[in-house]
Amino acid sequence: MDTLGVQVVGSIATALTCTSLIPQIIRALRTRSVQDLSWGMLVTYGVGIVMWLFYSLLRLDPILIVANTVTLANVAVLTWLKHAYRAGKAAELLQAAQREGEAALPLENAQWPMADAQSHQEPVLEPAFTTLPPTKGETA
Repeated sequence: MDTLGVQVVGSIATALTCTSLIPQIIRALRTRSVQDLSWGMLVTYGVGIVMWLFYSLLRLDPILIVANTVTLANVAVLTWLKHAYRAGKAAELLQAAQREGEAALPLENAQWPMADAQSHQEPVLEPAFTTLPPTKGETA
């Protein structure tokens, strides 16, 4: 393959790599959720990109330096969103619990009644209790 062909292939690969995480960033911003992204994937991918950036700096390859810097920035944005939305979700749950004057209930404390077979109704989620039991020294 001639030099021009190699440059074209490299340029296309660079553009695809640099923009590959942008749809995920847009989705995360729209849905305000990054639950489907694992910390392991973000850390592993981020470390890999840092290694590629280090390699491209050692080779003094400007195209690879730009590509890996842009990709690392995208990974950093997703990592920040993952942290921010997790912290924000916890704060929202705590604020909701404080507004209600009750502790937030975990899902495992919910009861799932059997569906009524004759009316074909879906099961309804009903909490097992609405407030936490009294602690030591408190009366009900």
